[in-house]
Amino acid sequence: ARKRGGDFRVTSLDVDAIAEAQAADELVGIDDALSRLEVLDPRLARIVEWRFFGGMTEDEVGEALGLSARTVRREWQKARAFLHRELTRPGGGGS
Repeated sequence: ARKRGGDFRVTSLDVDAIAEAQAADELVGIDDALSRLEVLDPRLARIVEWRFFGGMTEDEVGEALGLSARTVRREWQKARAFLHRELTRPGGGGS
């Protein structure tokens, strides 16, 4: 039995647990990148929070911040570009 691996325990690969761990790592990376963005430009960070996490439309964010929807759209693009750079750079928290 020892020659055939009798000393080893059989375990199953929990794909769901691995996926959850990867998702948690990604969320930590996003949170870190968003914190860095908030230091550089708090308004961009608010736009990300409200659009991405809050599900607000450009019009709703614009109304809350006193901006036009067009300005919110531009700022949203800038914020997404910043977060993408942060998450894809080496050591930036991306997978």
